[in-house]
Amino acid sequence: MPRTLLFLLLTTLCVLSTPAFATCVVGGCSGQLCVSDNPEGAGGISTCEWREEYGCYKAHGECTEQPDGQCGWTQTPALQSCLKDPSKLEKRSDR
Repeated sequence: MPRTLLFLLLTTLCVLSTPAFATCVVGGCSGQLCVSDNPEGAGGISTCEWREEYGCYKAHGECTEQPDGQCGWTQTPALQSCLKDPSKLEKRSDR
């Protein structure tokens, strides 16, 4: 295989495997979504309601790229513990 063709093939594979977004951001009316900041992505549209578990994401959530290449909440031990009983989290005063 000529070097030029090999270079083009490898470059194309690299570009196709690179995520289409630069960073993951917290979105949604209550900050409960973790989405791509790519304007062509699904976006962060949600209904405006408050659920106790949303406080867990605010206090313990890590909005990052997941192993599948999509944005999502990393399920840390602190987040998982909070989600089991979000009523133990201090009540929000800035809703």
